[in-house]
Parts: sequence; structure tokens; C-alpha cells
Amino acid sequence: SCKIFYNGEQIPNVNEYTYLGINFNSHLDLQEMAKFRINKGVNKVMTLSNTLRNKYVPLEYKKMLISNIITPTVLYGSELFGMSEIRCAGLKKVVDSGLGMILGNRNFSRNRAYEEFDLIPVQVKAAASRARAFIKWSISKGFISDLIMSSIEFKSKKQTWCKTTTMWMRRFKINFTDSQSFGKIEVQNEYIPRVKKRDKTLISKNATDFKIKSGKLIRKLELSNPNISNGLYHLTRIRSGTFQFTNRLVFNGSISPEHINKCAFCGTDTIENAEHLLIKCSAWNIERRKFLKINNEKNLLIGNNLNSVISCVLGGNNPASGWKPADRIITTGNFLSAISRKRAALLAVLKRDFM
Repeated sequence: SCKIFYNGEQIPNVNEYTYLGINFNSHLDLQEMAKFRINKGVNKVMTLSNTLRNKYVPLEYKKMLISNIITPTVLYGSELFGMSEIRCAGLKKVVDSGLGMILGNRNFSRNRAYEEFDLIPVQVKAAASRARAFIKWSISKGFISDLIMSSIEFKSKKQTWCKTTTMWMRRFKINFTDSQSFGKIEVQNEYIPRVKKRDKTLISKNATDFKIKSGKLIRKLELSNPNISNGLYHLTRIRSGTFQFTNRLVFNGSISPEHINKCAFCGTDTIENAEHLLIKCSAWNIERRKFLKINNEKNLLIGNNLNSVISCVLGGNNPASGWKPADRIITTGNFLSAISRKRAALLAVLKRDFM
């Protein structure tokens, strides 16, 4: 290897080097660049773990930690290694682990959680960053624009950065001469529907049926109504599919297997889910009549009417007539706050008996 000197001092030859926070090696391996960011992201998540798990920290502040600290950390340099779901898989797991700490469960529907917290999937943001870089660098006045334009004309059997970026941009239907957002909007419009189409989870299907989307209003109301923050936290967990219903408690080994496919709180042979907890469970009839204004004895809810009521209680997009979305969410938060201690006490008895 040749020796390079600067001011009489030899510049050492190394196999890898970190420059401006990006790891380069002798093979310009983009996979290794992504792994380097994974390690940085894991360190950030571990540093913030106590805050992310703290139930007294508002959800909006936790969301800001994910979107403003953890996600930028893992995506730093994605202008180079983006547009590959394989390379972004590890980065996505880092962000997912942070969301899992917020929701108190590692197993959850990722796409539903992203929608609940108004987060764009990591692989989509990485692809948008690479598209933006390609467009901006192509029209810049620096030497890099000459390199990009010459590489487009240069034929090579190898998958170069410019070649693969151009291929992906065709897939995203981006015409960089007409793009006003430097490819960001085009990537999101094409990529996010593909991600959602691959999502086959039951919680995402239920969210679609009940018209549940962003949880921004819930997080905003939590800041102005700290007295029901516990109830709004449970509402977020129900909407994102991470609430500890009876079957999940059985699978976790917290309570006896005899409660499988039953409600451990009212004792009926009914699977405890959002519908049962909020509308039908007799253990919470007093709180339901007081806060939700639903009387099961007088209102036998079936079919589409039941779905509309569940959607309304869960803070769906179309609240019942006469109800404002914020008012409906506050009543649900009051209901869940009222039953949470009672439910925790009953659950403690079940756990003690099982032990």
C-alpha cells in the first residue's frame, strides 16, 4: 500500500474510520454503517429507559424522546444506507424497543403503535433521506453533482449507490426535476401504503373498523388533565393492543390457566377484550353508568350500533352525536382511572392465589 504524508507526517492506513459520526471501512460496506448506528441507538435507549418506563412522565414527552432523539440517532447517515429494509431492520428494532418501554409490552403491532404516536416508520424515513440527498446533491454546485451525473451515464454491472438510488426512485415515482419536497412526500405516499398493506395484525384491523387513528388528542388532553393521566395511559394501551387483558395475563404466567378465554373479573365465559371491558363487563357497571353513561340493562347494543359505540368510547374519528371528541376521551379516561385501582386489587388476589 502507498504511503501518504502530510506536512512530513505519515497518515496511517486503517481498515475503518469514523468520520462525522459515520463509520467507513475499506469496502464501503453500507451494512456495517447501519450496524454502527444500531449500537449508538441502543445506548440512547438504555440511557432513556427509566424515563420511557416512568408512568408519571406524560406520553407526549415520551413521544418526543422517540421522534427527536432515538430516531435521529439511528437514522444519522441514512442518506447513504437507506432504501433497504434489510439494513434498516436492526434500526427499526431499536425504535420499537423504545416504544415497547412506553407501552409496557414488547409484543405489539408496530404499525398501530406508529400511527398512535404519529411516527413515520424507520424504513420510510431512511428511504426519504436517501431520496432527498440524491436530489439535493444532483442539483448542487459542488463536485458531488458531477460525480452523480457522470455515474448515471456510466454503465456498470455492480449495484452502485447512484444506480440503486435511481432504481428505488423510479419505484417511488419520483421525478426529481419536479419534486418540491426533494422526494420526501413521494416516498411517504408510495411507501407507507405498502407497509400498511403487509400488516395483517388483528389490532390494526380493529383500529380500521373502529376508525381509530392518531392519539395526538389523547396526549394533549393528558397534559391538561393530569388527574386522569393513568386512565388515558390505559386508553392508549387498549388502542395500541398492549393492554393486559385476561388472556395475555394467562400467557404471561401471571394468573391461573383456568381463566383462559374468560373474564377474570366478572367470571363469565367471555374473552376479555376492549368491547367487553368498556361496554359489557358487569364488574364495572357502576363506573360505566357514572362516567360512560351506558346502562347495559337498558341498552342492548348489537351490530353496527355496537361498533359505533366502541369507536366513540375509544376516541375514534366519529364520536356519537352531541359529543365532542375531547369530551368523549375525557369520560373514557375518567372511567379507566376509576376502575384501574379496583382492577389492580382484584388482579393482585388472582396472582396471589395462583402463586
